[in-house]
Amino acid sequence: MGNELAKTRLAAVIPLFLYHALQFIRPALKPNEYRMVLQTLPFSIGLFLGGFGFGVWVMQFVISLYSKTSSDFALSNIWDIGHFFSQILVTGLSLAVAFQMPILLNIAMKLGFLQHAQISSQ
Repeated sequence: MGNELAKTRLAAVIPLFLYHALQFIRPALKPNEYRMVLQTLPFSIGLFLGGFGFGVWVMQFVISLYSKTSSDFALSNIWDIGHFFSQILVTGLSLAVAFQMPILLNIAMKLGFLQHAQISSQ
């Protein structure tokens, strides 16, 4: 019960954390930079959630394959549910962070760190 409550509290605090983080960095940003951050924030959240969902979806097939292989070879069940959920969480979060790459590239291009020719030549 306590673990689910902690996760629920964390999910409820994330929007408040984002708000305060934006208020903290706002004085350091130019008005057009702050507008760019506000415009990319919903897209970033959508990509993060999409990447996490894709990671969980991929793990569904991995676990299905693992289950079928262990039953085909008549292996005993040695699954650890804690390790199972941890692997799903790590895979989901890894892909969620990887899905942020378009936003990072866009920001680097707008700030002048990268040129379009550099990215397209790769």
